[in-house]
Amino acid sequence: MASATGSELIQLISQVTDLGPQVVNDRSVVLRPPTFSDAAQWRRIRLRDREFNEPYAPTSPLEWEAQHSVEEWVRRCLALRKAQKVGRTVPFVIDVDGKFAGECALTWTEIGTSIAELSIWLDARAARGGVGKLAAAMLVDLAFDELQLAVVTAATGTDNVAASHGSETLGMRHEATMEEFFDAGGKRKQYNFWTLLRADKPTGGFAYRAISSVRPAAPADAVEAESAGGPSAFAVARYTAKFNCELALHGLLSRLQHSPKVARGPKAVAAGDVTLRNVRKSDASALRAAEIDVDPEVVLAIEVDGTLVGRTWLRLINALSAEFGLSTDSSPPAVENAAADLMVEYAFEVGCERIWVPVVVGDVRLRNLVKHLGMAHEGTLTQYREVSGVRKDHELWAFTRTRYSNRSAPDSHSR
Repeated sequence: MASATGSELIQLISQVTDLGPQVVNDRSVVLRPPTFSDAAQWRRIRLRDREFNEPYAPTSPLEWEAQHSVEEWVRRCLALRKAQKVGRTVPFVIDVDGKFAGECALTWTEIGTSIAELSIWLDARAARGGVGKLAAAMLVDLAFDELQLAVVTAATGTDNVAASHGSETLGMRHEATMEEFFDAGGKRKQYNFWTLLRADKPTGGFAYRAISSVRPAAPADAVEAESAGGPSAFAVARYTAKFNCELALHGLLSRLQHSPKVARGPKAVAAGDVTLRNVRKSDASALRAAEIDVDPEVVLAIEVDGTLVGRTWLRLINALSAEFGLSTDSSPPAVENAAADLMVEYAFEVGCERIWVPVVVGDVRLRNLVKHLGMAHEGTLTQYREVSGVRKDHELWAFTRTRYSNRSAPDSHSR
């Protein structure tokens, strides 16, 4: 089965609704969109299970209880609906025997591509007996069968034994260990990267295998429900207005942050002085020789003695992490190395905590560049990205602000 085009995939994502019911160990599992009325149950479970969830939840300036207010749930629902509409995520809550018991989702770092990340959390009292395994399997079947994805990934904290075990039992392969990948529980933590391919699909599908492979379990605790429901219509309207206002302000702030005046360098090499500056409209024709097939959030032009030779960029900027890239018109390695040094210095100065590069296996030029930067090889990702119409394996190279600060000073000098 061929993968859907980007626009077709976005449309499919926006139309996804309920999955299930599927039954495992006499428990009915349904995946459905989140609703405002889930607020009380979500809040009760997250507060009760704090010790299990907080170490792996995104770091927040808010106290745990404030993070799980009714207003926060309404804001979450609004954000997830918006993200689904544009093809960023397929969000679900997990109902067990008709009661809210957790959340799961497929999320796209790059909208419209055939690779997505799976995430899941469950009520600790509902997690036994294969419920979590089945919910994840239902999501993977959706990814491969309905959305026609090529790859499903997952990222789990290296100290999160339960999540790593869940990835293994689903059939995922551990392909990389990423240093300081995500800011969770108050600090940046090391995470494992897992991959599942469409070709890995078992006969009958992942959900069928999950149900068939689960051993009979002792009766699990009933999922508790709270009598109080969701917020009033008035409260939802008030939260919605506040959310939309903050979203507009955030969009303006984002545009301002992504268009600063930048001038970096010069950095002296044999070919001349290497500098970086903002890209201009007049650069378009000169940059055709350095065409790139990505849409970066931050792009800087590379000059040698005032002559434009290429560009360097940061993209997929998320949670203080960014992918680095560079393209020139056949400039010598020393020029590319100098430009890379300047861009990385800039990225860390403006607040990045982790910079990473996916290198196509066999790309000697880019591999030498990331080694020059002092990046560490974290693993090899199977069929990670499409290149010229073919999905190829990529080596994952990265370093953090800490590793960068501790590396030896580069040989060439910057003034």
